[in-house]
Amino acid sequence: MAYLSVSNTDVVVNQVEYFELPGSPEESYANGQAHVRRTFITPWHLRWAFCTIMLGWTEVRGKGTTKPYLSRKPPEPFKELGPQYSDRTQSWLYATTIESVKGKAPVNKDAWYRDEDFETGPYTEDDCYKYEWAEVVVGYESLSYRVLWDHEMLDDRYAYKDGDVPDESKGNDKGLARYVTKVRHPAAEYLTLPFGVWKWPDNKVAATGSGRIVPSTEILYTWHKIPVHYIPKASSEYLGCVNKTRFDRYPAQTLLYQSFEQKPYRDLTGDLVVDITYKMKYFNPEPPAEGSTAPAKGHNHFLKFSPQSGNPWQFQPLSVSGGAEPATTDGNRPFNEREFADLFRLYRSGAQSTE
Repeated sequence: MAYLSVSNTDVVVNQVEYFELPGSPEESYANGQAHVRRTFITPWHLRWAFCTIMLGWTEVRGKGTTKPYLSRKPPEPFKELGPQYSDRTQSWLYATTIESVKGKAPVNKDAWYRDEDFETGPYTEDDCYKYEWAEVVVGYESLSYRVLWDHEMLDDRYAYKDGDVPDESKGNDKGLARYVTKVRHPAAEYLTLPFGVWKWPDNKVAATGSGRIVPSTEILYTWHKIPVHYIPKASSEYLGCVNKTRFDRYPAQTLLYQSFEQKPYRDLTGDLVVDITYKMKYFNPEPPAEGSTAPAKGHNHFLKFSPQSGNPWQFQPLSVSGGAEPATTDGNRPFNEREFADLFRLYRSGAQSTE
């Protein structure tokens, strides 16, 4: 008999005993997918606690302060397989589903009648049959995002933190720290150029329309399991803005926040949570040379044809004030600047709020 225990959490779980049945686990693997099924026995009256520990949960701490944050209890890993990432040894399969729960060893199995004495009778007050044990089948699969405990987020080796609390807006060269799925869709844009730009070998102006193709990338960030009452206000207020500072490896002004979606559902604790998907566009048509300290030319730069210059094709800044380095105050440039880290931080009094 083994025990699962979780402490220092709003979900009241002390110790839950369990054991794995012979013949478990069952494993299947294929390119791009893997699945493991494990069958456990745990006390019937603690089956909900067991399932909750297996699948993990999210809770908000620091409620009522200016710095609430997400505390995560990750799902249980299948420790037979690892490592998950090169900078740490972790499993790469996690408990994602409770496939079935069956009652075993009925209480007072010979009393097939409605006994008003719920302590000794076979039924509960809610007319549910009582058992001694529960047979729980847990499914394990790979996740599209990293999972880290709070203490790992606070580790000085990684510093995924804001002061003394975990900060899920931070990350490394592998992406944001935890519970964020990132999907990239590289593409290209066709920029129409003014008539008279192109010429034939005899120097006659081409009478056909012309343009220039430049690369761009659509990026989708999905932030998972966010309590519905703590959705960042920035999710609606920052639409149409660009990143003020470097965010997730992308230089300032190269990310344009275009739209977002919310997918609500209830987790195993019964709390209403959402997965928030942010749609952004990365645009950096003339990246500085490696090692250069020159700023990137992002969404506030537009293609200008200057035939008199040595380089007739240049992306130059547009602004109301003009100048090579225009002020970044709101309204002076086509796209205002915002700190995109706010999109991955909970509502903060005076700074963030829910709708």
